[in-house]
Amino acid sequence: MKKSFVVGAIALLGASSVFADSYLKAEAQKSYNDFASDVCDVAASCTDKPNGYRFAYGYELNDNFAFEFGYGSSGKFKAADGSDQLSVEVKSIDVAAIGRLPLSDLFAFTGKLGFTRTDADTKFSNTFFSENDNQSSTVPVYGVGMEISWFTLGYEVINDAEIGLFDGDSEEDNFERIYAGVKINF
Repeated sequence: MKKSFVVGAIALLGASSVFADSYLKAEAQKSYNDFASDVCDVAASCTDKPNGYRFAYGYELNDNFAFEFGYGSSGKFKAADGSDQLSVEVKSIDVAAIGRLPLSDLFAFTGKLGFTRTDADTKFSNTFFSENDNQSSTVPVYGVGMEISWFTLGYEVINDAEIGLFDGDSEEDNFERIYAGVKINF
């Protein structure tokens, strides 16, 4: 019985040290891309800067360096002109290195560099037909930000994500995101 307790205590101690420098993030974001902006120039109604979200798990190697794994959506861009309706939503899974420059215990500047796997779901419909296209790509992601205690604020770019254009072709476009969120260390 004592051996089981000792083995369990050692395992619990080891597991807690693995997560000692971990954190979770939840972010709300506003997205922008040139494709949406160009479509909105000619559409009767448009949402070219949709609201999105991102959740991430990170591990801090030290005060200046961390790795982060995230999942998010850039929100759904929508355009309509008469019976024609177009929507594009880009979801992504990313892995990135995070550099931190702490200026105090409560404030730090951050930089992000990594890769993201994007999945762009494009839908078009009108009175006569509807069509869906889905493009996936692995592309760079980079950004800058700051942390104020548990609050995060920043700007990042998903570089050259592919958007399907229904004819077997696709367009590469940067998705820019401004975000605010919370970071909980445990």
